[in-house]
Amino acid sequence: TACLTCTTISVLSDYIHYMVYAQNGVGVPALLTFSDFFEALTQSLFMLLLLLIAKGWTITTTILTRKKVLYLVWGIYTFLFLILLVILTVQKSEFSEKLAYQTVPGGIILALRCVIFIWFLHELRVSYLQENMPQKLALYR
Repeated sequence: TACLTCTTISVLSDYIHYMVYAQNGVGVPALLTFSDFFEALTQSLFMLLLLLIAKGWTITTTILTRKKVLYLVWGIYTFLFLILLVILTVQKSEFSEKLAYQTVPGGIILALRCVIFIWFLHELRVSYLQENMPQKLALYR
């Protein structure tokens, strides 16, 4: 629900900005920044949700193991993503269209995403091996 709410806020902010932009040629730049913030929050929450599902939470088990590691990695990822967003907002210029992942924080986020992806696959495999009900095993396939 939180991911959907954040996405809706982000899309509506973009929509309002571009509707105003179509009328006056300027738009509401603050709404674009607001939209970017909620888009980053959506991506971060969605990554947490995927990791929780991969760990089998509420599917294979109701006990979440290694919570501190999960929240620490998620917190670092979210923090770095917000730093990247701030850097891109501050450096934004009409003449420079630098892509987000061409910056140092962007590269660190890409590397962290690769590590999280490998961790996701590992947790998914562990959850799959722990499950013994055929109906629930179908979810992992």
